Amino acid sequence: MLPTESPFAILADRAGPYSGRGVNHEGETFIGLMHLATQEQRIALEFSATGADGTLYHREESRIEPRDGTSVLIVRSSNHPAEIEHELRYSERTFAGARTYVFAHGDVEERDMFREEITLTLHENGDIGYNYAWGLPGGEFADRSAARMAPLAT
Repeated sequence: MLPTESPFAILADRAGPYSGRGVNHEGETFIGLMHLATQEQRIALEFSATGADGTLYHREESRIEPRDGTSVLIVRSSNHPAEIEHELRYSERTFAGARTYVFAHGDVEERDMFREEITLTLHENGDIGYNYAWGLPGGEFADRSAARMAPLAT
């Protein structure tokens, strides 16, 4: 179900820093740091996943912007060889009151290509979930990493 309300207004209300724990595709735990900021018609999203020993597992500078009547998440990260555009494919408000946005690149059923879904979950208590599911060409598509982060005091 595509959203009837713009993700920009909702995410703009959530602007600021977040921190929490997560687990990556190797089963390694990490500290996730996220910062959301508004930039004209965009939401800037910075995220990093760092292990307890200081190893940087993932770093990204992404943005959400309007495109052709929907929204896209454009990801530039340490785990992608180039910027990758993800189209907003699904949004819903759950019974628990969370708002979920799923941005996708490629067809998850197409095993001959790289495909990915990135899910942002905005919980009613202010927390943000940030989850990656992906499949390499010839590989299985599966959930790979997830973090839940709480707002930091500013």
